Amino acid sequence: MIERSWILSLALLTGCAAQTPAPTADDVDAKQEALEGAPCTEDAQCDGWEYCDRILCIPERGPCPARGACRAETRFYDNESTPIPDADPAGVARTIVVDRPASNVARLHVSATIRHTWRGDLRVVLRSPSGTERVLHDQTGGSEDDLSLTTDVTETFDGESAVGAWTLVVSDHARRDTGRIATWRLEFDFVDAAPTPEPGRGVWSRLVLPSTESAHPYANDLAQTWDLRPLSGGATRARLHFARLAVERGYDFVEVLNLTTGEVLDRFTGDLGELSTGEYPTGDLGVRLVTDGSVTGWGFAADWVEVFGLGCLEDADCGDGYQCPTEVVRCIRHPCFLSCVPSAPGGEGDACGADADCGEGLFCGTGGACMARGSCDVLDDCNLPGNSWIHPLCIGGPTCEAGTCGWRCDTTPIECTEGDVTDDGCNTCTCSGGRWACTERFCPPVGGPGSSCGAGETCDAGLSCDRGRTEGPSCVSSQPGVCEPGPAARLCPADYAPVCTCTGQTFTNDCARIGMAPWAHDGACTVDVAIPDADVDGITRTIDVLAPAGSTRARVQVQIDHTWRGDLVVWLDAPDGTRHVLTNREGRSADDFVDDRVLEVADAIGTWTLHVSDRASQDRGVLRFFNVLAQ
Repeated sequence: MIERSWILSLALLTGCAAQTPAPTADDVDAKQEALEGAPCTEDAQCDGWEYCDRILCIPERGPCPARGACRAETRFYDNESTPIPDADPAGVARTIVVDRPASNVARLHVSATIRHTWRGDLRVVLRSPSGTERVLHDQTGGSEDDLSLTTDVTETFDGESAVGAWTLVVSDHARRDTGRIATWRLEFDFVDAAPTPEPGRGVWSRLVLPSTESAHPYANDLAQTWDLRPLSGGATRARLHFARLAVERGYDFVEVLNLTTGEVLDRFTGDLGELSTGEYPTGDLGVRLVTDGSVTGWGFAADWVEVFGLGCLEDADCGDGYQCPTEVVRCIRHPCFLSCVPSAPGGEGDACGADADCGEGLFCGTGGACMARGSCDVLDDCNLPGNSWIHPLCIGGPTCEAGTCGWRCDTTPIECTEGDVTDDGCNTCTCSGGRWACTERFCPPVGGPGSSCGAGETCDAGLSCDRGRTEGPSCVSSQPGVCEPGPAARLCPADYAPVCTCTGQTFTNDCARIGMAPWAHDGACTVDVAIPDADVDGITRTIDVLAPAGSTRARVQVQIDHTWRGDLVVWLDAPDGTRHVLTNREGRSADDFVDDRVLEVADAIGTWTLHVSDRASQDRGVLRFFNVLAQ
């Protein structure tokens, strides 16, 4: 009796029963856990983030399978003993690398064992791959030895990516007592990371699977494959749905395959009823039924596959600035999904938020729809940047009549003689009653950046006609130019590289000059005019300031080389008729005169005249530099 009991105990411990009949389906169903991953007998047969979990089997009548199932690793350890630097706030860092498919944290516990002779010296911090930190211990516990902690840190890291390097930093903040990190570990529950397709460029589509099911019941000794690639091939991701899956648990299997590589992506066994699979990184799928020679079951029926492909089915699938072509999508295989393309500029009547949303010759009206240049629903349409109406021959304002923008002249600053005829660029204008009267509608600015201008052609809003850089140095007012952005819209160099304009003004650089005056030459405008000795009339110089309109401030710069400053009388007549004395025989025997000031005037636009005279004999001088810039 003792001998039989010992033999039975040995059999239970070793998990083997040599003298038993073959198991029935009910026997194994009740005693053996179902396989949930690929079969294995050792860890090396599983993916890098999995281990081989041996199947539990209680051998009353059936044999104990030697194989197990590959399961995802959820516990990660670092058992390397590491000294903690004494009295060093930087401390020491130990790292655990979580290497597995893209996953986020659903639950996380951290445990650590630290040997130390004064627990109150220690600070312990856990840092995630994303850089989030959680303080686990912060110099508490006083003189107690060692630190052993287990902490649920899910709240801190919930939803973060779990993949990558997790770092434990332990630091000692006082002298004398020392210690080491003995061991620490992380224990996770994972959740699949949300897919990250190219923004606005991918869509899911569900496709019905025709006749993708086994016989009911299926036969023994099968290895039959159903090819799904005619429907799912070409997709970048896919997932399957089984209306029912029921096979002999532990002995018969339904496998999902990558038919291109032959890799088994999933394996199912047992009566699982209705089943939706996880997501697979390919659309080249197949389903294989593998059975042994014993009990059979109902089988499987797969009813649809969901596939994801780069591209679009409608404009909503595309990101901002893109649209989906209008062709009909008829399949999932490449190139079934249509690639998003840059949005074509809107046509007349299409919705818009800015002029850039509209096609050539259109602007975005106040009602949020693309309109033809020159058209209007309300007067404000004629004032919009993309539809600005400014007449070059008179001062006035735009009009909106019968859906078309026009221009109303109030005054005519350009002199005209009764009967004079000119061309404003698109209409013939005749001087009548002191005003220009033009045929049809007046022309809006038409030239974009780089377009020609002058000779009746104007530039779009925000651009100025630069007449100085087309044919070389020229001060001919009729010279054609090029539409260029004004200084506010350009990146001007900060270094001083002056240019001289035809008006006699010197600008800090050519960019600042744009829209102000035609270009004469590189470098400052130098005067170098001798001042007659002891001559009350002296000399005069003028500068015509053309822009910016409405300026009431001007920077004035004057430089005179002279051997007796007290001889000089210098004044400046502004366009508004005011006179500004710069010096009246001041400075006595000092050399030279230099003045740089800002003047407040009623109107800075127009002609500025400088008067310079020498009121005593013997000493002489030269006017070197004179400049006026409106601000």
